[in-house]
Amino acid sequence: MISRERVLAALNHEEADRVPIHDQPWAATVERWHKEGLPVEVNPAEYFDYEIVCFDADTSPRFPVRTVEETEEFVIHTTSYGGLLRDHKDYSTTPEV
Repeated sequence: MISRERVLAALNHEEADRVPIHDQPWAATVERWHKEGLPVEVNPAEYFDYEIVCFDADTSPRFPVRTVEETEEFVIHTTSYGGLLRDHKDYSTTPEV
């Protein structure tokens, strides 16, 4: 199967030769890959041959983003969706909502 057939089969709940490949690595992960030898000019989606590639479009209500609190370890900020997140300063992880 070629990628297009594989993705269409998956979307149509049909049998495919394997699951289509898709991922969205964190920026910190891609930075680490570059330090480990992945050339900076190489797109991870192309390198790993992802079959489903996403693009970002800002569909938020565009509320103002602002820092609410900052400690040595965390930054608490609002989001363009009106949410409140707590992020670690020193490393990437899933933010606390």
